[in-house]
Amino acid sequence: MSKHRLDRIRKSWHFRKILSKGKRFRGNVIRAKYIRNTLGRIRLGFSVSAKTGNAVQRNLFKRRLRQYSVEKRVLSGYDAVIFPQVPLEGISWEEMKKDMEKLSGAVEESEA
Repeated sequence: MSKHRLDRIRKSWHFRKILSKGKRFRGNVIRAKYIRNTLGRIRLGFSVSAKTGNAVQRNLFKRRLRQYSVEKRVLSGYDAVIFPQVPLEGISWEEMKKDMEKLSGAVEESEA
């Protein structure tokens, strides 16, 4: 795995497994379900409805969260599915970063 890429969750059965068995996180602008994996690295999936924004906004949301996860190495050893909680036009980059940091903290607490 390249250090600049993030593994993604793409299979529907994997999404269903995380959504049914995963733990919940709710931030100000994002929601997530996460579950431990045995790989030792993070894999992210996104569920972003067309109702939340246009294609440009949806892709920007996913790109930003992927890049942040690679840079900060958040959620090591976890699979997560991330959803926007509010319309994408109302989400700032700072709010997303704060919620991802909170998500990392929630994961670390659940490990202890």
